[in-house]
Amino acid sequence: MRPISLVIAVHDERSPGDGDAVVAELVDRALRPLLGELEACPGVRLALRLSGRLADYLEAHAPELLDKVAGLLARRQVELLAGTHDGGVLHLLPERDALAQLTRSIHWLHGRFGVRARGVILEGGAWDPDLPRLLGRAGLRYTFLDQGLLGVGGQELAKVEGWMVAERAGAALGVIPLDRRLVAMTPWAVPQDLVSELQIRARDGTSALTLGVPLESLGTDAGSLEQCWRGREPWVPLCFRLIESQSAWLKSVLPAQLVARTRPGGRVYPATGTGPEAAASTLPAEPARRFLRTHALLEGGRDPVLSRAGSWIQGPSWETVLAHHDAANRLHKHMLRVSASVLQLRKAARAAPEDAALQAAAAQALLALYRGQSAAPLHDGRGGGRTDGTLRHAAWAALAEAEHLAIVHLEREEVRIEIVDHDCDGQPEVVINTPQLQAVVRPFVGGGLAELQWWGVGNLINTLSRHEEPWYDDLSAAARLPMLVGDEVGVEAADEILIEDEDGYEEWVEDATQVARTATLPAVLPAPPRLRALDPGLEKLLVVDRHDRVAFHEHFYGPTTTLENITRGQHDEAGTFLDAPYELLRTETRPEDGAQLVFLARDGTVRHGIEQRLLRVQKTYVFRVDRPEITVRYELQNRYHDPIQSRFGVELNLNLDSVRSMKRYLKIPGHRRVWLDAIHQADEVSELALHYADLDFQLQLRVSSSVPGQGAHLVHHPVEAPRRTAKGYTVGFQGTCLIFDWPLDLWGHEPATFEITLAMAHSGDQGPH
Repeated sequence: MRPISLVIAVHDERSPGDGDAVVAELVDRALRPLLGELEACPGVRLALRLSGRLADYLEAHAPELLDKVAGLLARRQVELLAGTHDGGVLHLLPERDALAQLTRSIHWLHGRFGVRARGVILEGGAWDPDLPRLLGRAGLRYTFLDQGLLGVGGQELAKVEGWMVAERAGAALGVIPLDRRLVAMTPWAVPQDLVSELQIRARDGTSALTLGVPLESLGTDAGSLEQCWRGREPWVPLCFRLIESQSAWLKSVLPAQLVARTRPGGRVYPATGTGPEAAASTLPAEPARRFLRTHALLEGGRDPVLSRAGSWIQGPSWETVLAHHDAANRLHKHMLRVSASVLQLRKAARAAPEDAALQAAAAQALLALYRGQSAAPLHDGRGGGRTDGTLRHAAWAALAEAEHLAIVHLEREEVRIEIVDHDCDGQPEVVINTPQLQAVVRPFVGGGLAELQWWGVGNLINTLSRHEEPWYDDLSAAARLPMLVGDEVGVEAADEILIEDEDGYEEWVEDATQVARTATLPAVLPAPPRLRALDPGLEKLLVVDRHDRVAFHEHFYGPTTTLENITRGQHDEAGTFLDAPYELLRTETRPEDGAQLVFLARDGTVRHGIEQRLLRVQKTYVFRVDRPEITVRYELQNRYHDPIQSRFGVELNLNLDSVRSMKRYLKIPGHRRVWLDAIHQADEVSELALHYADLDFQLQLRVSSSVPGQGAHLVHHPVEAPRRTAKGYTVGFQGTCLIFDWPLDLWGHEPATFEITLAMAHSGDQGPH
């Protein structure tokens, strides 16, 4: 039997927004036992990629583990791989930032371990044809790529092994394919079957295979701790023993050894793309389901026609997520603008090397920018991704820090308004800058306020618009199962996969050095344990928003509107203004106080009974320059000769970091505290405050109308959506929705005015009310 080389590449997926508790769990449950097992099994070699977040944590809290890694390096048992230090997708970043992030990772590895990284892990497995040129500039020689991407263009997947060569503009890059069957089997297949799979491939003449393993799947994913380290025969130690015992035909090698000792299998020019799971997360729900079903049929080999066309089937590129998820696109485009500002700051610092304060500011802004370039808040990843408000907040706050440093040290604190296509949708936005804040108004999408950065705090409109996700069907099934209590969600399911034949398993464990002589293996690969519902009532959160969750969007409510259908987004919309385009009339500076004004207007209709009435809404934003305050004034004009009767509402969605806390609440005069996860309504409201006492600030809101003494009716409810985490499904708090509404009763051609003021101030906890 021909010997076969096995490359194992382990990488983690932590991002700058992950807290210490999350990283500590990964270290204790996965990294620490993995390094210990490697020390006990010198015949097993693997490549290891430590994310910047994990590396920073280890430096501060567990330097002894870095010493263990150094010892394994000295034994030539481990190879360290580079990557973007803060987890950015390379081809979504400006090239200068992509190179700097790679260089930062390479320099850290060299400074800490004295090694020069030659291999690189691509964040999210995201490939772009320009990467050979880019990675070549950073001195990197090879990377890893999903096996299916190498089949596009006629390459037979059965012959994709070892490594290939990709090229761009004369720069060659080694591409090591990640075998999909081995990835699917780790760590859920019986270890006997994994080794049998390798044996069969060796008999078929395969010379080398590569297994890519997320570190999270070795201890923090649902069921993986019990499966990998705590069972009667823990999966990882048993696999390592088997690999060592089969050294006569199975060689554990490092990727550097594979590239140095074997010839490439040919040239390949993959199109932009990523692996199936990541590709599906970029799509809307129904196309994602169709893609995953097609992929399952292809992998199963049950459709001969599909199998023949398999090498031509490829999912969407990673950046497709920007086309379908507006919040992700806004964050990405904001990052590009901040990167340009930080570049100007760096140029100024290079021109004034004697200015120590400027040098420090440029260095600090650059690190903050890199943290804000993490891909985690943009996609639906293993740890929650874009549905995790804390990850989104970490990115927004980092970008705000970088941009404010650039503004201050470049002496650009002057008030200014820019009209620019901020989010690259083909329509202009209005960007307002004052000494206290930065805001983005989108005239062509309801004239809403899409971003509100308060310097030193973050984006106060960090609210997720709820979309249907492709895993909602799985959540519906999981919500009907009994809830599991405890640390190891999914253990029962993992045991069912591991112990399929009790007698055969026990017999095999007694003599683990013997490889099963299985002639064929089942086409259907083992699946991870089904995720369980960690919170009750998740099926009630399967709500899809009909509009963007931003601030200052207008509603006209019909007679059937209730509190329940408002909270579920199923109310009757009687007007044609929500998310509709407004005309940008003009911007101006108010002479008496320098306030910046943005004037918008829309002519639409409001349903009155079975008839439509013409109505004009003029919306004026007033941004104060002497304090962090915004006033939005509405002037409604009945353009018809008959009366209009309806209810006019203004919606604000506010959120910072999605943290639930007893120190965060609404205070309405005459009412007790209202917690942010409560559904509540109140009449005759003229003011309220949203307290973030744990952060020492509050948002104060004042509302008024042209009818003297008339307060607004207030509806308050949390914006909640299910979150898919590595351990199961849970409730994700996405923000606070406030809707102020007034009765609208206008005679022919009669006007009405309404006004809402939002002010930001620092304040401590006021104590119980």
